[in-house]
Amino acid sequence: MEIVLAGNPNSGKTSLFNLLTGSKQHVGNWPGVTVEKKEGKITVDGGQIALIDTPGIYTLDPDTIEQKVTRDYIFKSKPDLIINILDATNFERNLYLTLQLRESGIPMVIALNMMDEVERDGTVINTQALSQALGVPVVGISARTESGIRELYDIIGRFMRHEITIQPFCTGCKDCTKCKSGEFRYHLIESIAANCIKTQEHGEQSNISEKIDKIILNKYLAIPIFFAIMFVIFSLTFGSLVGRLSDLISYLLNGLFAPAVSSALAAIGAQQWIVMLISKGIIPGIGTVLIFLPQISVLFILMSILEDSGYMSRAAIMMDKVFSAFGLSGSSFIPMIMGFGCTVPALMSCRILPSEKNRKLTMMLTGFVSCSARLPLYTLLTGIFFKKYQGLVVFSLYLLGIVVAAVSALLLNKTVFHNDNTTFVMEMPPYRLPKLRNLLLHTWEKVKGFLVKAGTTLLVASIIVWAFQSFTPHFVLTTDPAASIWAVIGKAIAPIFYPLGFGTWQAATALITGIAAKEMLVSTLSLVSSTGGNIALLHQAMTSLFTPLAAYSFMCFALLYLPCISAIVTMRKEFNSLKWTVGTLAFDFSVAWVVAFIVFNVGRLLGL
Repeated sequence: MEIVLAGNPNSGKTSLFNLLTGSKQHVGNWPGVTVEKKEGKITVDGGQIALIDTPGIYTLDPDTIEQKVTRDYIFKSKPDLIINILDATNFERNLYLTLQLRESGIPMVIALNMMDEVERDGTVINTQALSQALGVPVVGISARTESGIRELYDIIGRFMRHEITIQPFCTGCKDCTKCKSGEFRYHLIESIAANCIKTQEHGEQSNISEKIDKIILNKYLAIPIFFAIMFVIFSLTFGSLVGRLSDLISYLLNGLFAPAVSSALAAIGAQQWIVMLISKGIIPGIGTVLIFLPQISVLFILMSILEDSGYMSRAAIMMDKVFSAFGLSGSSFIPMIMGFGCTVPALMSCRILPSEKNRKLTMMLTGFVSCSARLPLYTLLTGIFFKKYQGLVVFSLYLLGIVVAAVSALLLNKTVFHNDNTTFVMEMPPYRLPKLRNLLLHTWEKVKGFLVKAGTTLLVASIIVWAFQSFTPHFVLTTDPAASIWAVIGKAIAPIFYPLGFGTWQAATALITGIAAKEMLVSTLSLVSSTGGNIALLHQAMTSLFTPLAAYSFMCFALLYLPCISAIVTMRKEFNSLKWTVGTLAFDFSVAWVVAFIVFNVGRLLGL
């Protein structure tokens, strides 16, 4: 048996999916969280049932990719049962999709989600009257508080036992067009709402949201407030308390763990190259990145608070006017914000965009948004060269990514694309107090992904970097990094970066390995500097490679130049075109070079 979850964006489908299956899919208080169908298992009456979570859509008319994913799955796979999740706080708007699903002829159950908020507002929804009007079982639930879930399980069980028979919605005529017209549906929705809902003129929740929005969405204050919030986030991320946690991890790894491992290997008579590989390659390569785990965790949890509170949808609306001046819409802001976490899901989320031009353009620009994997590099270099202004400098890099994306959009709209402004419509969810469980879950999932990458991609990459750094081109073991394979490769391409202020082979090789994973920028700088993971020695090595201006130029280039290999593969898949993928990568590198050139040379002219 197969059950599919279907509903509008931000109706709580993924929250319900996680609750029923025990899965840990990302949940956010903003549209576009799910961009492809996900499958899990639930147990009802001792039997296993496949549960499918589909992208949120407003209609079955396939205008966008996620609508096509949902519609094709429903009509081609013919699931045994549809659980239609309705956001009870937006009852009438959700009913349009409900009517379309009902007309499909597939058995359906309605789960009225967020009933706790409806009741708090003083609204009453008569579920029995709704059930009679639509001819399907209706249950009020709250995926947030887990109320009504037992009743939902009971309905599913009764359906499996054939105790519930759901008749087709319309049996009056064949190939009826009248009941499928928009006008008929809207009249029917009004009639159903009038018979099923008793509402207060202004509920408590709507009053709170309206009061907050008068400030947050004020036409003069909205954008300054947004930048102030982002500045506070970066200031907290790089605060002294978080820095002390990083120092503690550094001491545990390099002061205790690394010497203990070296001593243990020497005691058992391990070969010298093995000792060097582990103590000078693997531990420094991974450990140098793990040191910055506290900053990454704090940034993740603060961004999750913004998502779950409902602020991100408003940020997209605020940015619509700004983005429209550059040929984008506010909907492009959503993938860019997701890009602060990881470029891969950001590229995938471009599927929700309303036009092919907007989708391709946003995908080309998403790589300019700084993903969390670049954070260790920022933390390292700003902690050395800009310690008093660390939060401000990192904030400027994130802001630079958005500015470069906007200017690039303007350039591309004048050349590659024809500017065809699309209408931007986005639902504004009510403000909600973030749930601690969801915040911790979001943060842990991202931190776990970071740790898994450290134990897989970074492990393999660290071994390769160590080998290239420890052997000459003639495969002779050497302790002189300047005679290594990396030095030969780095010196060959370093002239490209001389005009940018960092024309050293160490910086060049870091940029090469950074394509495998952005965390490798720091790992490679540590390994090729032969600092053995010692932070004090690493700081000294960085001051010999960079000036403060060159360090900032290097971070600007690393921000913009190329995404990681996982993002490149995703880009190729989403574009479905090698030409567009290669063109985007060439554009990214060119923009990065020009921006870093301007930063470094203007800085020199200013005497920095």
